[in-house]
Amino acid sequence: MYRTFRFTKPGLFLCAALAAMLVFPGSFFHPFALAANAPAPKGTVYLTFDDGPSENTPYLMEVLEKHQVKASFFIIGFEEEDKAVLQQLASQGHTVAPHAWQHDYNSLYCSPQAFEEDFTRITSALKEIPGVNCSIYRFPGGSVNRYAPNEVLKQATELLERENITYFDWDIVSGDDTAVVYPAETLAQNVLACIDQYENPIILFHDASLCSTTADAVDLLIPQLKKQGYRFAPLDAASPKRQFYAARQ
Repeated sequence: MYRTFRFTKPGLFLCAALAAMLVFPGSFFHPFALAANAPAPKGTVYLTFDDGPSENTPYLMEVLEKHQVKASFFIIGFEEEDKAVLQQLASQGHTVAPHAWQHDYNSLYCSPQAFEEDFTRITSALKEIPGVNCSIYRFPGGSVNRYAPNEVLKQATELLERENITYFDWDIVSGDDTAVVYPAETLAQNVLACIDQYENPIILFHDASLCSTTADAVDLLIPQLKKQGYRFAPLDAASPKRQFYAARQ
């Protein structure tokens, strides 16, 4: 004998919801997956800082910690007293990587031997700092620049390949590397004006002493990019490549 079921109003609502799930399964994958005003997910932003450490490094760390964002720092020649801040960067989950010991284009790129000597010096010094893994590199001026002859760049990239080190250039320049110290708002806007052109943009900032507005620019920029749906990560060897020299070949 079959029993007749009577649907109450809550029961009718549940049946309607189940029917909708069958017709539109993707819409009901998770009832709270996206809030009504949540931004659509976008790509990953890689914040990078060249030419540190400097007196600005602790403030940059504070800003990044405030927003719970990890970044990448490409380091030049440093003093013994700088090791503590570099170790702190690494311990906080930031990538600490070699840039150059002597950031002088003429001496660095005058010969393949000069490049290798400089590269060996900066990587050896960084490897002495706990937590630092020199698996990536950034060429001063980029892997294609007007200072380095092609033969030097060719042998330099071959050296990195032998050492199993990946080099990274960039997509967006913030504008903090000029003799003019621009306001933080200008630097942030320089990035925002270009951000939509790239799926996983690598952004170039600097951590040199002159770059006194960079940390404030990053403080303004991060919330804007999060609002647009971007994520943040530090670079590593598996990150999407930006290699000017390889692209030119």
